[in-house]
Amino acid sequence: MSSEYEVHGPHDHEVERAAHGVHRRDSLTGRIAVTTAILATLGALCAYQGGNAESLALYYKNEEAIAKTEAANQWGYYQAKGEKQNLADLGAALATNPDTAQRFTQDSQRYAQQKAEIRTKAEALEEKVMANEALSETQLHRHHRWAQATMLMQVAISLAAITLLTRRRWLQAAVYGVAGGGVVVGGVGVAARLAIQALPESDQQALKDTTCHSDRIGFTESLRFRIRYKSSTLLRMQNMDSELISQRLGSQLRQRRLNRGLTQASLAELAGLTRQKIIAVERGDSRVGMAAYARALAALDCELAIIPAALPTLDEIQGIFD
Repeated sequence: MSSEYEVHGPHDHEVERAAHGVHRRDSLTGRIAVTTAILATLGALCAYQGGNAESLALYYKNEEAIAKTEAANQWGYYQAKGEKQNLADLGAALATNPDTAQRFTQDSQRYAQQKAEIRTKAEALEEKVMANEALSETQLHRHHRWAQATMLMQVAISLAAITLLTRRRWLQAAVYGVAGGGVVVGGVGVAARLAIQALPESDQQALKDTTCHSDRIGFTESLRFRIRYKSSTLLRMQNMDSELISQRLGSQLRQRRLNRGLTQASLAELAGLTRQKIIAVERGDSRVGMAAYARALAALDCELAIIPAALPTLDEIQGIFD
């Protein structure tokens, strides 16, 4: 029988326990691992919600831009109808024939009705602009909250990794604190959206009006300008327009050429101009320079004379409606 005895030390016991799969449970590592997994999941959700809110904000902003363009087009159409209505009123005031005056009056009433319809469409488009602006601002606010929540989640995950390396308990508390802040910020975005949806429809509209107060001021000032413009159009029509003067000059040049028995080509040769330029001169094109008019006048042995301007004739006003 062997009389040898073996004495086991603490190290041998640890090796034996490791060989048989017996490990000590590290509570810190387990908690940090679970916390990291939870934070990664919450961070992915926040990132998805932030991207969705940003996409909606861009969508509503694009809808706002489209509606603004359509509203501007409608107001331009409204302005054109107003010009024609003012011309019809002027024609009715200048007409001496009752039938002609009645025709201009009917045209004025028709344009007034069309203006009312166009204005209704334009104002509806402006309301759509303000609604899309409010929705875009709301979604952008939610995007900021989700982005801040995602950032805090990522910071908490980074702190968790440092905690595992340094084994510092205060870092573990910092992980929980930053993660809690991210959850709170994300909850603010959710609560804001739920609060808006829970409001009555009238309160939601009031919120939209408050958000778009600056846009409403801009539209109001624009509408005031258009009203002032419309009220002064008739007064301005009593004064001669530069385009009408050039058209009268071109018409007189054409009549003088016909009286002389000249063609446009022959007049162009005498004036040293092209035939296309003579056509533009006789049409009264305001883009033609004064030198071209002077050459055409010289070729016809004519000169300009400054005389008081006369009001537009009925034929000139009627030509606008044709």
